[in-house]
Amino acid sequence: MDEAQRARIHLMIANSKFVGDDLKAALAEIDRLKKKDEGKPRYKIVDEDKLRKILIDHEALRLKVYKCSAGKNTIGIGRELDNHGISEKEAHYLLENDIAEVIKDLSFIFSHKDLGFESFSENRKLALCDMRFQLGYGTFRKFGKMIQAIFDLDWSKAADEAKDSRYYKQVPKRASWVVQMLREG
Repeated sequence: MDEAQRARIHLMIANSKFVGDDLKAALAEIDRLKKKDEGKPRYKIVDEDKLRKILIDHEALRLKVYKCSAGKNTIGIGRELDNHGISEKEAHYLLENDIAEVIKDLSFIFSHKDLGFESFSENRKLALCDMRFQLGYGTFRKFGKMIQAIFDLDWSKAADEAKDSRYYKQVPKRASWVVQMLREG
């Protein structure tokens, strides 16, 4: 973003008598200019390493959502979520970490001398990954009968166990896809 664009945006914000569509247009322009700047090197205005240390010291690192002193949902090192949220790039970064964790966990659960997660069909691996992603570490493990059916390579029973659950009732479209993939492979 060049200086003229930056000045125009600051003027728009400073004179913010925007309402409705005018405000939406101003915010859309800011987003457009920010995206244009993504990937470009930043100007060194302040020693960012020092600033990082100060912010970590003052904010602390918290890995779970908490309420800050202003009552806002916050995570990490002072990342306010209620109004700021996360960027699409950050969401994809988190997703990549979550996918790696899901695959590692399923590989552990289904590690057996004669059977391994990697030996399942692609559709079954995808279905189990989707289910484990949504349910999380602890809840997925509560599907003991389904897990046992998979160990027994009884995919029809595994599908039936997934279908006979609160999970299936809560997210029927998603769960019916999982059940179909488990059953058909």
